[in-house]
Amino acid sequence: MIWFRVSAVIVALLTIWVWQRNTVVKMIRNNDLLRAEVQAKKELKDKVGADIARLLRQGRIEQIAAEMLGLTTTRPGQQRISLPPEFQPEPREADGWQRLNNSLRKLAMVSISQAINNDGTQ
Repeated sequence: MIWFRVSAVIVALLTIWVWQRNTVVKMIRNNDLLRAEVQAKKELKDKVGADIARLLRQGRIEQIAAEMLGLTTTRPGQQRISLPPEFQPEPREADGWQRLNNSLRKLAMVSISQAINNDGTQ
């Protein structure tokens, strides 16, 4: 009878040890996966930060303004004025008709500018 109790206690202790070991291994694996995910997100954050810095570079913005919008760059003695974010107008969602009208206006402006460039006259 005593051997039965001793063997039952040993089996119970072994079962608890295996269960505990399995739980620890799972937690270590989950921890490693989370660390890898955090590292990937840090790398993505660094990449996005570099992209933002590149896109917000003043020279790039001036080049786009000159080439695409026909604006001139600032000359010595002129001041650059840019509104802080809290004073910039809120973007509002245009409905379908407003988007269509804006597209038609842009198309008309492109057509007019191409006609002026082709003819050399107004």
